[in-house]
Amino acid sequence: MSQTYALPALTDYANQALATGIPNALEALRSSFSGSAAPSSPSPVAGQIWADTTTGYLKVRNLANSAWVVIARLSTSLLLQLATDGQASVSATLTTKFNGYALPGTVSRLILLCETASTSSSGNEWRMQLKKYPNSAPGSPVDLISATVGTFTALGGVGGGAEFVAHKAYVLTPNQNLTLAELDVLELVLTKAGTATTLVNFRAFVEIA
Repeated sequence: MSQTYALPALTDYANQALATGIPNALEALRSSFSGSAAPSSPSPVAGQIWADTTTGYLKVRNLANSAWVVIARLSTSLLLQLATDGQASVSATLTTKFNGYALPGTVSRLILLCETASTSSSGNEWRMQLKKYPNSAPGSPVDLISATVGTFTALGGVGGGAEFVAHKAYVLTPNQNLTLAELDVLELVLTKAGTATTLVNFRAFVEIA
């Protein structure tokens, strides 16, 4: 029986591959090819992932193997954007649902857009409220903003108090009931008070983290 104890010498090419090449390849997979520049040695292949530390995005190589496609953020949760149907002209109170959302998440922003500016005064304004219909209790909606906010009235921490500007995002930040469970439904209630300006090509979006 041999009593010789000897570790493999790393000078041998095969042993170098075992000691460095294979662990490096596995570490590249484990870190999603993380780096400030796209992996280039060897050349990327279709379906390969890359954690781009310069832009902060997780990317995947497209099926044509010709470009990198962004699929997620690395520093924060991926923002998903839900949209309402476009409204060519809004001249009266509007209630509209957002496209369905199948996964849990957290509401981060309500974004309103239109192609016209608005002019408002107290009692003559557009007032906005975002509501959630829990899938577990669809008949018991809750408000995501602690008070109705509008183009004339502002609510601390939420926004409002500014006019619609044509082709510019109007952003409100909901401040309660932000967590969404699977299959919860979101609804926007846009209330016309007095002689508020008609909104042309109105659209609303909700961002969910």
